[in-house]
Amino acid sequence: MNIISSVERYDAWLSKQLKGDIVRDDLASKHEKMAGDPFQFLRATYWRWAETIFKICPDLKDAPHVLAVGDLHVENYGSWRDAEGRLVWGVNDYDEAARMPYALDLVRLSTSAMLAKVRGVTPRAICTNVLKGYVDGLADPKPYVLDRHSEWLRNIVVVSDADRKNFWNKFDPKRLNKSRKKSKVKPAIKMRPRYVKALDAARPDKALTFEFFARTAGTGSLGRPRYFGVGHWCSDLIIREAKAIVRSGWTRAHGGSQALRCEEIARGCRRLPMAWIKRTRRSRHRCWSTPECCTRWDAILRQSIGARRAAARRSWTISTRARATGCSRQQARPRAQPR
Repeated sequence: MNIISSVERYDAWLSKQLKGDIVRDDLASKHEKMAGDPFQFLRATYWRWAETIFKICPDLKDAPHVLAVGDLHVENYGSWRDAEGRLVWGVNDYDEAARMPYALDLVRLSTSAMLAKVRGVTPRAICTNVLKGYVDGLADPKPYVLDRHSEWLRNIVVVSDADRKNFWNKFDPKRLNKSRKKSKVKPAIKMRPRYVKALDAARPDKALTFEFFARTAGTGSLGRPRYFGVGHWCSDLIIREAKAIVRSGWTRAHGGSQALRCEEIARGCRRLPMAWIKRTRRSRHRCWSTPECCTRWDAILRQSIGARRAAARRSWTISTRARATGCSRQQARPRAQPR
C-alpha cells in the first residue's frame, strides 16, 4: 500500500473512531506539514511507522515486549511540575502507548534526532548516546528531576519572564475573545457535551466557571478535537485541556488490546506525572499550572552544545519505563548498538 492510500485509509478510520467528530481544517494542516519535511512527516504519521517498521527492521520483531510510548520523537519530551512542585523532564505525550518490542522506541527516537539535523551531531553520536542513556537508565531507573541536578538542562527549560507573559497572554480569555479568524485558538461554538462534562469535572472548585475554547496544536493529533477551559480561581487563571483520543496506531496495525494505555504509562512505576492528568473513555484531560508544564522543548536537541547529553537523557527515561512495565533488566539490555 502506498502512502496516499495509507493516509486515506487512516483518515477514514480516524473519522469513524471519532464518530465523525473530526476537525477537517486541522486535518488539512496536518497534510501540509507532512509534505513539508521528513521530520514533520515522521511526527504526523505514527500509524504509517507502525505499518512499515517490521518491513524495514524485521529483526526487531522478536525483542521483548513492554508497554512503550510508540510515537516517540525529540519533540515528545518536555518539562512539568509534579505534585510536589518540582520541575521534572521527560516524555509528555502517551497517546499512542501500547505493548510492543522495546527497541522500537529507541529506533524511533534515534531516527527523529537524525531527521532534526542538529549541526555538528552525527548519526553515530546520536545512536551511541541513546544507547548509553538507555543502559544507564536500566541500571538506575528513576524520574528525571531538575531542581537540584542537570543545571545545563534546567537552564534551557526554565522560561524567562517574557516567555511566561506570552504563555498567559495566549490563554487570556479577554484576548482570545478578540482573536482573528485565522487564530489557532477560537471560542468553542460547537463543543460536544462530553468535553464540557470532562472539563467541568476537572475544576478544583464547582463554583468556578470556565470559558471554553477550541485549539489547534501538535502534529500527529491534528484533526482530533482539542478544547480547553480557562477561568479565574484564587486570584488568577487556571487551565484544563481535553483532547480526543483513539486507540493506538500500533494496535490498529498489529492487533492486541484496544484499551487506551496513556494514563497507565503516565502514572507508572518510577514516573512523576503532571500534578493533574486523567483519562475518560474518549478524551484525555490535563492541568497546566505553569508555562513549564506544556512546552515541548525541542530546542534542547537543536542546541549542539547539549545535544549529545540530551540524547542520553531522553533514552534514560525510556529504559526507566521498560523496567517498570514488564521487562527485566537482562531482557531489556540491547544486544547490539542501533545501526
